[in-house]
Amino acid sequence: MRTLKTLIAVCLIALPMLSSAADTAREPRFEFAGTVDRIDTDNNVIIIGDMLFRISPSMTVIDTRQRPVDRKKLKLGMKVGINTYQSEAGRYVHEMQILPSNANLEELMDD
Repeated sequence: MRTLKTLIAVCLIALPMLSSAADTAREPRFEFAGTVDRIDTDNNVIIIGDMLFRISPSMTVIDTRQRPVDRKKLKLGMKVGINTYQSEAGRYVHEMQILPSNANLEELMDD
């Protein structure tokens, strides 16, 4: 009986910590996060948080439900998180996730 009580006590202490770690692991991380200021599809550029990025031809856009969507779903004022790569022609966005309007952008960026 004592072993059972000890096991229950350990579970009660450990489960909240494991839950917190799982939530952190699921939280997306981005190189940059900001608000879409301008989209120029003719020249394949996008301005996010006053920074100019080129749009990679293979860029994927994920909506708030974690589903891939067409880049035409992007609108001015949307909050997004992006991952990029650098080439001679500039910095290209290859992954973009549309974020909830109440997202805290600073918490989502890599340090």
